[in-house]
Amino acid sequence: MPDPPSQMLPTPPSAADVAAQARAEAEVAAEAEAASAIAAAKARVRSNLLLSGRKRKSSTNDSDSDSGSTSTASSTGSYRWYGRNFVRVIGPFQRVLAVVDHGVQVDTADTEDDLPSPADAPPPTSGQLRKALQRARLTESWEIMKATIPGFGDDMIALAGDLKLRKQIQKGLNAARGDDAGSLKIGISAMLLPPPHAPVAGQPEIPAVTISPPIPDRGSKALRGFNHSVTASAMCPHKYPDTPATYEAIRDGDPEFPVLGTQFPRFMYASGQVYDPLDLEEGLLDGHVIHRAVKHVYQGPSAALAGPGAHKGKAGNASINGLTELSKRAIAYVAMQVRFAMSSLEEWNTMDGAFSYEQFYWKVTDSLSGPEGDAILARFNSDVFGPSTAQAAATGAAVPEDEFEILQAQRAAKRARLAQTAAA
Repeated sequence: MPDPPSQMLPTPPSAADVAAQARAEAEVAAEAEAASAIAAAKARVRSNLLLSGRKRKSSTNDSDSDSGSTSTASSTGSYRWYGRNFVRVIGPFQRVLAVVDHGVQVDTADTEDDLPSPADAPPPTSGQLRKALQRARLTESWEIMKATIPGFGDDMIALAGDLKLRKQIQKGLNAARGDDAGSLKIGISAMLLPPPHAPVAGQPEIPAVTISPPIPDRGSKALRGFNHSVTASAMCPHKYPDTPATYEAIRDGDPEFPVLGTQFPRFMYASGQVYDPLDLEEGLLDGHVIHRAVKHVYQGPSAALAGPGAHKGKAGNASINGLTELSKRAIAYVAMQVRFAMSSLEEWNTMDGAFSYEQFYWKVTDSLSGPEGDAILARFNSDVFGPSTAQAAATGAAVPEDEFEILQAQRAAKRARLAQTAAA
């Protein structure tokens, strides 16, 4: 019989072929993992954006609505709702798109990019210092946003090219700024009144002070700013004489009396505080107007004229935002809003003549740094949250013990002991 034809044995793959196959499989697995992450991120975003479409009418009664909102607000949990809260903690002058773009770059950059400059490098120019400051502020805002929205950083990295989410947050941020401006426009006239005098036994009662002519709460703001003696006094730089002649000079644009965002308005100081160019610290941010306005924004309009920690009605913005203490930016935001509420500007603008609201906001923020700033923040926290909570936050001390929580802990310990006895 003839021999069967010989069969060719398959040639074993080379090491290079095996490595190439492994790389191809790894790339396919990586692409699948990336696609899965993007799909999950899109699902979370889609869920939150759907919540943005479900509106709830906020109260139209300004005196009772502790959120101070006079328009519709998005449902809790939506990205637009988060944007409404961002404006009070990151400020109104940073675009969400810019913050996210910067944050994604920071979180995905190689660590080598952040190495310090060599010791022999030339000193930075003013332009470089300005850019470094802008980057630092963007980084701080990005960290605040990540801490506020669960999974926000990962979602933004996965959806780097999707602008829809960022637009939702920006819309919420803009809406909240407008709501706070509208609420303070209504309430600022009452806040401008000096604190009432405590009655003294045997002394005649001091009549209540009124604003004349009255400042309309609604409608045109023409009778505000430097067109009314009360708002003019509060807005006037503290260094200038508090006189009608000064207000007239400012209205006329006298170059001897510029009004800039680098100056301290009188409303930021305690009532009656004499200007001392050698001690600008004395009385700074102790004015009754700014303290009332901070309570108005973070605890609600009903708390503005009440005592420290007072609150009634619906949850205020501090509770809604999950704030237990106020930051530098939170105070600067209100100072900026107070100045706008007293001004004669009919619509929001970053400039009021030569006065820059953005510059003023960052200057106030920076002025609250260091131990002196911490002391000022402690006073605001005492006003908004009450003395005990503010003192604990400032000193790091524990909040007074909660006996209800102690009871729960004792019950849990007792149940554990009983379980151990039963098992023995």
